[in-house]
Amino acid sequence: MYSACLYCHGNLGRNEMLPNFEIGRRLAFDSKKGRLWVVCRHCARWNLSPLEQRWEAIEECERQFRRTRIRVSTANIGLVELRSGFTLIRIGNNFLFSGEWWIVVFPGTALATLILAVNLLGDWLRDALNPKLR
Repeated sequence: MYSACLYCHGNLGRNEMLPNFEIGRRLAFDSKKGRLWVVCRHCARWNLSPLEQRWEAIEECERQFRRTRIRVSTANIGLVELRSGFTLIRIGNNFLFSGEWWIVVFPGTALATLILAVNLLGDWLRDALNPKLR
């Protein structure tokens, strides 16, 4: 495993949080596609890790991310800062099964309610304004 950035050759640092993957202070992962990147602290470029070292580290990153309650998440990305400055960035939208069901359910319910309201308004306007139906 490399310990320097592939772009600027800066040191990627070490972490104590992942015993299987000791390189990097900032890690980005996509558990659905099986990708793990080490983010360089100097140039902020993402270095894709070798395939043979990814899977155990991705599973551990996912466990660490779910275990942490103080995190920032949007629809496609999540960010958590663990102790000693270790940062995890989660890529992907697996919120329905990750315990954050409200990110999917509330917007979906609001959209369905809006569609139903517009449909009922359109039916009422057609009935009220069409002279052939009177």
